[in-house]
Amino acid sequence: MPGSSEKVAVFIDFENIQYSYHNHFGVSPDPQELIRMAQRYGNIVHAKAFADFQQPHLRKMMGQLRTASIECSDVPAEVRGTRIKDYADFAMLEDIYQTYLDRDDIKTFVLMTGDGHFASTVAKLRVRFQLHVVIVGVKGSVSQELRASATVVHELEGPATRPVREDEVIRALATGEKSLPFVGVSQFVKYFSEAGARSPSEIHKVIDRLMTEGLAEEFIRDHNGYRTRAIKLVRTHPKVSEVLGEQGQETVTGEPATGTTPGTSTPPIAPVA
Repeated sequence: MPGSSEKVAVFIDFENIQYSYHNHFGVSPDPQELIRMAQRYGNIVHAKAFADFQQPHLRKMMGQLRTASIECSDVPAEVRGTRIKDYADFAMLEDIYQTYLDRDDIKTFVLMTGDGHFASTVAKLRVRFQLHVVIVGVKGSVSQELRASATVVHELEGPATRPVREDEVIRALATGEKSLPFVGVSQFVKYFSEAGARSPSEIHKVIDRLMTEGLAEEFIRDHNGYRTRAIKLVRTHPKVSEVLGEQGQETVTGEPATGTTPGTSTPPIAPVA
């Protein structure tokens, strides 16, 4: 392992790290922690994060990145009709090669990403250029090919999160069904994770298990012109009735949804593609 006097260059695929970290842990990564991870390998002389920082959830992180002495490289995505072309990866690759050509005194490259598209570049840096290449990615989101190409792989484990209990999810869904026309899966996961420091990926696992075991049903709901994946408890299921008690026998109140019988608010069940 390089000594503390070794010069280190850090390249952050920030959209990948931000998305994976938030998806797994429900919060954004701390740029200071990213820098501390890289400092294990020596003195950082180059640190840059690449992303389309025009996106609000990424733009709000720019101040924290700069405070950690990480330069922000804003690479706007190109919209072509309904397709979006992201160029941040290309900009990061160019900077990696340019740094290699211009700074032959840097022998350790730290790439923060889980994207397998960087695997061939990592292999070339390590095998042909004889560099020490460290991959830092979010636990559970680093591609196998990228792992095999690197010298060392570190996984970001995120902050401690509360366990996701099935009965808590059932009660939260029941509360949502009382106050909303329908419960969208994505919004439920977002608010449930943020309300109790729970892992979004673990919440998704519990929701999937509820549907597999017949405690809940999935349907598609048209909402503001978009098709939304939603979930509804099967209140006649014994386990749901046991968790909710008398609440499980209550009729969900609210405005009737399109396609439902007047006087009820149960959304129509539709097949999921």
